[in-house]
Amino acid sequence: MNKAERKSNFDMMRVLCIFLIIMHHYVTHGAYYFSEYIPQKLFYGATGIWGLTGVLGFIMVSSHFLYSHGSFSIQKVLRTVFETSFFSTGITIALYLPGLIEIGNSYILQCMFSVFTKQYWFITYYVIFYLLTPFLKLLCDHISIKNHRMLLIVFFIVAFPLNNIFHVEFLSRLGIFVYTYILVAYFIRVPDNFFQRHYKLLSVSVFSITTAAVCLAIYLNRSGNDINYSNRIYDISALSSTLMLLSALCLYFIFKNLNVKHSKIWYFFGSSTLGIYLIHEGSLHYFLFNRILKRSAVYDMAYGPVIYIISCIGVLIGCALIYKFFEFVLSKTVYDLSNKYLKRFYTAFDNRYAPKAVPDNTETSDGE
Repeated sequence: MNKAERKSNFDMMRVLCIFLIIMHHYVTHGAYYFSEYIPQKLFYGATGIWGLTGVLGFIMVSSHFLYSHGSFSIQKVLRTVFETSFFSTGITIALYLPGLIEIGNSYILQCMFSVFTKQYWFITYYVIFYLLTPFLKLLCDHISIKNHRMLLIVFFIVAFPLNNIFHVEFLSRLGIFVYTYILVAYFIRVPDNFFQRHYKLLSVSVFSITTAAVCLAIYLNRSGNDINYSNRIYDISALSSTLMLLSALCLYFIFKNLNVKHSKIWYFFGSSTLGIYLIHEGSLHYFLFNRILKRSAVYDMAYGPVIYIISCIGVLIGCALIYKFFEFVLSKTVYDLSNKYLKRFYTAFDNRYAPKAVPDNTETSDGE
């Protein structure tokens, strides 16, 4: 698809999702939840709680294109594995040599095989999920609408409400990714669905309830002695949280129905989200947030929330620029050689392994 024909709605969603993840990492990794109560915590909580909504949002965008457009590519899988290892190893070495971080003897080896050692849990599960999507597409294409709906209802109850009640993971993270794909496939197969008709009202309701719930949990813990606080925060913010799933669905329908023209800026940042995640979340995380941005000192400042938002924007922009630089270098070296010698393999594998797309009723939009 020509870039001039693209729409930037899903690029915008990707940027929002990675920004939610950055804010979540800034807030939750700093352990401010367990410090003395200050009014600013309400702001940190209301904005930093959405990290897993961002994760599920990414899975929904991928699922949208993988199901509706049949955009599976083994080359994408291999590039994801390579870039994960490249950035994980490179950043670790760059910080270790000048003595900025301390690592064990086997840590570099773990970084080199980071996808397989779960250095980035999301990437590990995403790669497995991605490889499963051709089979999931076949399932969704051949199952009846009625059975598709029943499958979703049963697994929703098992994976989300029961988890929130009993605090037991009945469905793994990978299972939730798979469920999300099947859910998005259903909405594509049934375009006139409940969410499509009422997503605006649902969005206002879900975002308001989630924000109010986390602010109430923080307020109830203002003395710092509420033993149920951790469970409350988990119920709201976990990957298996009903509120996180509903929030991600609301984002999906908001941006799916957003009619915007192609923007080079949104495309630049939207296509950089993998790199932004890899750079800010790995070995660099502690050094970046604690030693450069000094978040522990920022939390208690009266204007801390302003610094926090500016810092997160800076992380997003800075990591995107770094990623695009290295992407350019790799495209002129590793990727050119890969296309030259392995293109036939990629094409043959995709043609044999991935089913072709079936016509759908979704709008023409930005590719994956």
